[in-house]
Amino acid sequence: MNKTKLTLAILLAAAVGCSKTYVVPAPEPDPNGKEPNAAVMSFGGQTRLSGTKSTFDPTVDGQLLWSSTDQLAVYSFKSGESSPSAKDLCDIDLNGVGSTDADFTPQNVTTPAGWVGGAASSTVYNFYSFYPCTSSVPTPSGTGVKVNVSGSQGGTPESIVGNYQVCWGKTQKTAAQVISTALVDFAFTPVTTLLYVKFVLVDAIQVEEETIPCASTATIKSIDITSSDLAITGDMTLDLETGAVTLSPATDDTRHVRVTLSSPVAVDNSGVDTFWIPVVLAPSTSGTGTLSFSVVTGQGDTYACSAKSFPADGFKAGTRYYISRKFGIPLDNSADAFYTDAGNAWYIDTVVDDGAYTDAGNAW
Repeated sequence: MNKTKLTLAILLAAAVGCSKTYVVPAPEPDPNGKEPNAAVMSFGGQTRLSGTKSTFDPTVDGQLLWSSTDQLAVYSFKSGESSPSAKDLCDIDLNGVGSTDADFTPQNVTTPAGWVGGAASSTVYNFYSFYPCTSSVPTPSGTGVKVNVSGSQGGTPESIVGNYQVCWGKTQKTAAQVISTALVDFAFTPVTTLLYVKFVLVDAIQVEEETIPCASTATIKSIDITSSDLAITGDMTLDLETGAVTLSPATDDTRHVRVTLSSPVAVDNSGVDTFWIPVVLAPSTSGTGTLSFSVVTGQGDTYACSAKSFPADGFKAGTRYYISRKFGIPLDNSADAFYTDAGNAWYIDTVVDDGAYTDAGNAW
């Protein structure tokens, strides 16, 4: 399945009006990936609107669309130096909202000289960027910078991907290129994992020798995923040079994620039209332990689903995984909330390409 990378071009000239950690390598570029989509960061002084962050539009070839609250963290490093020459938080300009192409405006570093200093024209600069960044740009330690995978995610199924996935980009320019062309291009790659979960109702549950019929339709308001061993959320150190991430030791907080949907989604006993709910996870280099799943229905009741062992090689960065879990809602309103297993293998279903992740395959 093809992977689409977002491309940003940063305009650097004033316009008129202006207990164990482990390292996860950056995902390999997809040789079959589509051509990057263009976007430009400019100095426009435009007024920002309230709105959601980047949203995934499955009707537009699986591409991410920029939204009015998107911001980028951008750094410039003189080649060979370990401290940034400049860093800034960059806001989206209104002309790119709702499209794959966007202009971004730095808040403070508003001239090319601010990014490349008074260096000789042949001096090479490394430019790095990541998103989302919603406050001040963090100061790196060398080329390492702190990013976070939230343990509390929410929104519509379409917006969760853009709200919470962490993406990284790097490019090189000489000082002369920055001054003369005023453009710095980025091709962004996800450094997080994307898990899609589908829930399906069972027709009945067996309690000792009694068969209890179950509801055929319901709604889901939130889901909880808990890891027995590995961190799946929390702080990570992103290497701006390589795109690799180093995770902190697992804690009770970082072994759990809750996804709360802005509007409950419908589920039934067929699973045919059930929405795949996306969850952004921290990647891992190996798989140990299990993931457990539970749902909270629109009526506020909680039901457990069967647990699943981690993939043997962990959750890879820039990769999509899919799983279906089943649960039953007894029609007699008994206190028993039993579940059935969805099967012994993670599997791939036919879904719309989200344009950023490669598939994990059938071997989970």
